[in-house]
Amino acid sequence: MYQAYVTTLTHRLLGWSDETEDVVQEVFFSVHKHLKKFRHESSLKTWITTITINKCRSYHRRQKIKETLMAGLRQNARQQNHQLQNTDKHEQLKIMIQKLKPKYREVIIMRYLEEMELDQIETVTGLSKSLINVRLHRGKKKLKEVLDDGVD
Repeated sequence: MYQAYVTTLTHRLLGWSDETEDVVQEVFFSVHKHLKKFRHESSLKTWITTITINKCRSYHRRQKIKETLMAGLRQNARQQNHQLQNTDKHEQLKIMIQKLKPKYREVIIMRYLEEMELDQIETVTGLSKSLINVRLHRGKKKLKEVLDDGVD
């Protein structure tokens, strides 16, 4: 008797999707379950309409929660992927640094990985600041060449 009415109302409230049929079923299940509690303060159609609207609202809330969770999962997956890419790049960079000649590798590691100042590197190595700068420049240039060429 009210099936066409509830179906049309549900489709209008939720749009024309396969899931609206599930909401229609929920409406009729709820009507059947709570029919004894119907107080006849309004018409049966008004009561069924109220149930339909409430079920549609519940559906919207569930969809928003699902969308929020899915967005969070997608964001988490993107972050993990980005971290993996950064880890891969970091590992590749460490490998490339290890392939540098020791004289370049030492100053690159001290300056950029250990974040030492030139004065500290000068003290540790006994090299002049100008020679340290030359080795840093040449070491970076060799790393850049390897990165640009894509060579291991």
